Amino acid sequence: MEISNGSVLLASPNLATASSVLRSNIISTIASGETYVLSLANFDGKYAAMSSGSTSNPTKNAANNKNTTCPIYLYSKQTLQREQTLPGHEISSTFMRSVVSVAGSGRPVLVSSGKDGSVRVWDERSGGYGIQMTDLSKSRAFLSFDVSLDGYTVAAGTELHGDDVSVLYWDPRQPAAPLRTHSSTHSDDITVVHFSPSTPGVLLTASSDGLISLSNSEETDEDEAVVNVGNWGCSVSQAGWLPDGSRIWCASDMETFSTWSEELDLLQSHDIRGPCLHSGPRTWVTDYLITASPSSPSGDSSLDVFVGSNE
Repeated sequence: MEISNGSVLLASPNLATASSVLRSNIISTIASGETYVLSLANFDGKYAAMSSGSTSNPTKNAANNKNTTCPIYLYSKQTLQREQTLPGHEISSTFMRSVVSVAGSGRPVLVSSGKDGSVRVWDERSGGYGIQMTDLSKSRAFLSFDVSLDGYTVAAGTELHGDDVSVLYWDPRQPAAPLRTHSSTHSDDITVVHFSPSTPGVLLTASSDGLISLSNSEETDEDEAVVNVGNWGCSVSQAGWLPDGSRIWCASDMETFSTWSEELDLLQSHDIRGPCLHSGPRTWVTDYLITASPSSPSGDSSLDVFVGSNE
């Protein structure tokens, strides 16, 4: 579906049907129980898939590959055959994305976070991580993160631990300890951390507490850091910017979808399962929201919303 300028979700003009699966692959593991793909990323001509289970073919020559349980697999885009395995995180991997550059790398890199209290920048050439950001003595589980446009600031949101939940900031050139910590932005798990694509230093965060927040990531005084706050009243599971930075989209744990202004005024909010949202000749059956993504890399305000059905 495609979000329109109005208050409805429309069938995308690029929508087509297929009678069979084009390509597929199965992650093989040695873990007991089911294995899930936790996150996907489009990385340097490959697809990266973060797994929930132990690898059946660990990277033996990676110096920092030990006691890992959630490997990252790299697949060929053309064949979906596995080309490489990265060790992942010791306890549980939580999120992964590909970024243009980190710490002046000058090339796309894969970054992931984990419940082991680290954010890792991977070097597929060595088979391990090249940079690891932690919080020294504190073992915080990180659920979300992002890298600034210039690649010199990394922000990560933590899981709620007791009464403590924080956004941490690092300079990836000095990864041993965070530059600063903002601990009063949210009161529950921080599920989204996303820098603005158009305004340097502006950070979008969202949480299970139902709040969506815009902060100045460069502000050392935490009381002055938060710029705008919106309250959706439901647990936010995903969020992001429209390509031109003009609006924000959010998805909840209850299959609802919303858009917000730059000042975090609510523009529209829908139950993604409502048939009245859909128009055209097709009969829509949508039971859940998968994600949303820019319709094109041109930097306009188009957004595609991907949904699925239990059928």
